[in-house]
Amino acid sequence: MQCIGKSLAFLAIMAANIPAISQANLTIQNHKPESPTLNLPYTADYDVSSVQHLADGTTIVRHITGHAARSSAGVERLEGTAIQNNPNANAPGTQIWILDRTQHTAILLNTKLKTATLTRLPPDATVAVSFTPTSPGQQPAPRVPKPENLTTESLGTRVEDGIDLIGRRVTSTIPTGAIGNEEPFLVTTETWSAPQLKLVVSRAEHDPRIGEIDMKMTNLTRNEPDPALFQVPPDYKLTEQHTAMPPTPVPTNPTTPIN
Repeated sequence: MQCIGKSLAFLAIMAANIPAISQANLTIQNHKPESPTLNLPYTADYDVSSVQHLADGTTIVRHITGHAARSSAGVERLEGTAIQNNPNANAPGTQIWILDRTQHTAILLNTKLKTATLTRLPPDATVAVSFTPTSPGQQPAPRVPKPENLTTESLGTRVEDGIDLIGRRVTSTIPTGAIGNEEPFLVTTETWSAPQLKLVVSRAEHDPRIGEIDMKMTNLTRNEPDPALFQVPPDYKLTEQHTAMPPTPVPTNPTTPIN
């Protein structure tokens, strides 16, 4: 859940027979090395919601629910399931990312197809996974010049699940005419972080171009997760996604932990 800029993104859409209402994005920022977060395990549930306001006044709300975990070795697992509002639609699938920053690997598990796709990550890059509720044909926010009048303010502190949190709000202005807008408008992002866990536990983005996207963790504990969460299930087919990275051995035993 770390917040980073994007220079390269891998977009994983759920299986073709499932409505594309969820995107799992693996973002990579090259030439910005990071270290794994060691000895700070946690487990949590989380919810991601998006609210889109249409010109005719209609509001579209979408949700993704999931679980997150990090081992003492710094291996992370993030899974998300799109909540389907249409009772006649196919049951939603679940996508799971397993990130190992020490081994520089990311594994995508598709629970519908029972496949595991391993991606080699650049050793000098920052990586993150995010789940974003979307609908078929929805377009991303248009590119705009760098926002103006960037300001940051403290939201103070609070305690949730027995963990101290620190909040901040970042506000910026999209200037008049940047995307054909007749008036400037504000974009705000509010985050609450747990410094002792090096973790963002909630994030609320408000952008008039796309609406609101909110992520919130609940049931946050500092317990060591089950090691099986960071393994590829034995009945999954493991393949490697080719990248520009130098070739390195791919685990031949699908039950081998990636940490």
